[in-house]
Amino acid sequence: MKNSIVKSCVVAGILFSTFLIIIACVWEPDSDDMYYRFFSPSVVTNKVYEPFHYSAHSFFLPGAWQQNSESLSLLDSVNLNEWDKNTGSVISRRELRELVYDYPVETINELLSHCKHQVAALPDSLQALDILKMPDKKRSIEILEYLQFAKLMEPVIAPRYNWDYTPTLQDTVKRNEELTRLLNRGKLLSKTSTDKALKERYSFQIIRLLFALQKYDTCIKKYKTEISKISLSPSIKFRFMGYVAGAFRAVNNLSMANYLYAKIYSACDAMKLTAFVSFSPNEESDWADCLKQAKTKNEKTAIWHLLGIKNDALRGIKEIYAIDPASEYLDVLLVRLINLAERKFLPERSYIDTNISSMSPKSGNIDKSELQICKRIADEHKSHSPALWELGFSYLSFAGHNYAVATEYLEKAKKNTEKNERIKEQIRILETVYAIEMAEVIGNSQENALLANLEWIYNKLPNNSAGNFDQYTTNKFFFDGIFDWMSRRLAERYMVQGDTVKAWLISGQYSTDRPEFSKTFRAVKIFLELPKHSAYEKFLIKIYPLTLNDMYDYLGVQAFLQGDMESAYQNFSLGEKSFKSQDTAAKSQSRISNWYDDGKQSCLKELPGDPFIIHINDCHDCDHSAPQEVKYTKLSFVKKMLDLQKVVKEKTPDAAMKCFALANGFYNATYFGNARSFYETKIKYYGGLFDGFQKNTLVTDCRRARYYYEMAASLSKDAEFRAQCTFMAAKCEQNMFFENFPADFKGDFRAGVYFAQLKNEFSSTKYFQEILKECGYFKTFVQTHNQKH
Repeated sequence: MKNSIVKSCVVAGILFSTFLIIIACVWEPDSDDMYYRFFSPSVVTNKVYEPFHYSAHSFFLPGAWQQNSESLSLLDSVNLNEWDKNTGSVISRRELRELVYDYPVETINELLSHCKHQVAALPDSLQALDILKMPDKKRSIEILEYLQFAKLMEPVIAPRYNWDYTPTLQDTVKRNEELTRLLNRGKLLSKTSTDKALKERYSFQIIRLLFALQKYDTCIKKYKTEISKISLSPSIKFRFMGYVAGAFRAVNNLSMANYLYAKIYSACDAMKLTAFVSFSPNEESDWADCLKQAKTKNEKTAIWHLLGIKNDALRGIKEIYAIDPASEYLDVLLVRLINLAERKFLPERSYIDTNISSMSPKSGNIDKSELQICKRIADEHKSHSPALWELGFSYLSFAGHNYAVATEYLEKAKKNTEKNERIKEQIRILETVYAIEMAEVIGNSQENALLANLEWIYNKLPNNSAGNFDQYTTNKFFFDGIFDWMSRRLAERYMVQGDTVKAWLISGQYSTDRPEFSKTFRAVKIFLELPKHSAYEKFLIKIYPLTLNDMYDYLGVQAFLQGDMESAYQNFSLGEKSFKSQDTAAKSQSRISNWYDDGKQSCLKELPGDPFIIHINDCHDCDHSAPQEVKYTKLSFVKKMLDLQKVVKEKTPDAAMKCFALANGFYNATYFGNARSFYETKIKYYGGLFDGFQKNTLVTDCRRARYYYEMAASLSKDAEFRAQCTFMAAKCEQNMFFENFPADFKGDFRAGVYFAQLKNEFSSTKYFQEILKECGYFKTFVQTHNQKH
């Protein structure tokens, strides 16, 4: 071990409150660097080991910060329990917390002054405190004196500087003087105190002060003389030990430092995380010297356990098993060893490959020594959890493609699950994985056998399949992407078998970017339209992120954009029937969400504004906030557009106005209009910004609107109306210019044929004057044109 065993970034070792706190650099998960996990560390149900499960980014899960907070909370609870016991339970638990943790030193000063001198002027909130009613006033005073001393220490022990401030020499000298003063005061208070529990606490505070003053030899000497005397407050003993371990490290006695950290780790659950981070032998010699210090079986196994987590799980397992075969440490190291091995044979979650076998676990890469020790422990049945070891050996055998052994030991584990529900669930997970991978073909019988487990996994672990990383901080039974792998692997199997529809359904595919989209999309649609489906097919339909309603919506929008109004109306009508006939709104949680999901479904989604009104300047927000006599859905909008087209074709007296309304509908259904949400579907999203992503597409094409504006003008003799139609045609013309704005063009706009037509033919109209007031482009054009003439 030439390199440092600890890979976490230890930033600080002491500070804050009366606890030893180690701060470790812990990274949050990155979705681009996640990996599949089929074997859950949570089969080890003891929560104290949760921070030590394997993570891709560090030795800790991302929840280690939370676990550190929980450890401190546990230490608080242990500390208050000791206070409660040592004070004879005469002070309420709530008051103890306030006295020890919440009240500032000024409040403690008031209480102390009252107890010593019977000062009457206490705030109402303090007059009823239990500590003032204790029959032994001297003891009340001693407790308050200790609390006063401890609270005075904190700003000196842990001064709070700004992040970018470096203490000056003067600051350091001043702080050392204050520390020395407090040290002398602490020694005096300890000597005069008659309370043994308080004496133990003073010893702890004196150790902290000695450490802060860098008097490490004195720290160590006091530890040797005082540690055996601490018996009333076990947590004080281990906090005391933590500072002394830091002193041993400071004088370069790493073997003793690491030995003490191992003792803390083995005996104090509340300080496990702190001790783990602090334990850091740098080389093999440090390690060997540390091990020589161990005096008991538990100390030895703790040291090997720490080595196993930080550096070599296999070595830790072998050594601990030789010392104590029933140690729970072995279970923790087993799941860590397996999770490490999974990185070798499971595919990356971010790995995308068209190769049909890309999701299949790789063969080999399993250490024979790992298999041998796992088999030995599984067979001997001496471990803390025999079923776990049988299951672990089964899984590693599966990873090595030894399917017969994997199945044999999985069956053995089933018989020895005891009362561990997590192991039972883990067995069920692996049964499903094995069945998917070992089956020669995924046919009806295989599907029926898989169904119950797939439904259970999908419903039990929805966060995993949705890519929700909160699972790491909730301390629940978790995997990583297990259903995602199962669905993608089954999709690969179906593709090999030529069943593209089931491949898309199980994996949730519907991307329009795929070259085979159109053909497969329609095949999936036909499949969903079938009147009957098997139980397995119903499950696939349930988890598929699209409904028939979504599909009809997409097809309707595409037909509309291509000018086929009859087809658009037909699809929207089918969507309405589909929505009303199926409980679409109650569809199971989808693995693929979309901003489009807003509680209103597809063709029945209301447009935010009236698509038949228009302005000189487009103002979507104005239209969306304006009162609407008629609320249009996609379906009713297209129905009206069809009706308008019929009127226009029949050349009725109001055909010009109807044609104008038709043109407005086409304009507002483009990117530039107030009804752009019309073309957004769950299947295809065109984006919300006008950039290269969506230029020159059907959703920005104003040619159809311009055509009908020109037609409306031709059907009328009213100059005001024709001016309005001509200006709207000009807006269409300008929008099309903006789509292909030349890089070398100077200016904000280019006047086309319609601006000239407006000036030449409609300058005497009132609408012409309105345009001049509201449209800066047109005003600039007119002024420039007048100057030239």
